[in-house]
Amino acid sequence: MISVRIDLYNGYGQHLSSGGDLLRIWMTDTSSNANVNGYVTDLGNGSYIGHVLAVWKGKALIKVSIANTKEQVGLVAQYLEKHGLLRNIKATFRSDDMKVWETTRCSVKPDVHTVVCNFTKENHGLHWYCTRPRNTLLTCQDWRSTTGTDINSLSPIAVRLSR
Repeated sequence: MISVRIDLYNGYGQHLSSGGDLLRIWMTDTSSNANVNGYVTDLGNGSYIGHVLAVWKGKALIKVSIANTKEQVGLVAQYLEKHGLLRNIKATFRSDDMKVWETTRCSVKPDVHTVVCNFTKENHGLHWYCTRPRNTLLTCQDWRSTTGTDINSLSPIAVRLSR
């Protein structure tokens, strides 16, 4: 595992004092056209730690980009808070032996009438909740995947405007 520290600065060359930006990190080997993605941990103070698993020998180039600024994240979060998701999202929970499974609804807001699994940490700090499985053999730790459905939750005119 290769870990690198990433420090962000504003347009005046001053170190940022807070986190919230979403960063991507990956490693490439131009001679073999190989690539591997990593993950980035936000330290909350304008610094980040990027992690990439070294999966080949030789020379490599590590690249980092800002996928979304905290301002973009904030705008999207405000939009979702006000309007909800464009498409319905479902989580699949499966037991380790694959014999018991269940799908439940997910959202950026917890449903106050149901018990939910809080996946905010797994969603890079952005709010994300899925209804907890009803089957008592399944827990939040049995979450395996999340998929979108073709059914959207907005009116037809809102869908057209959002696109």
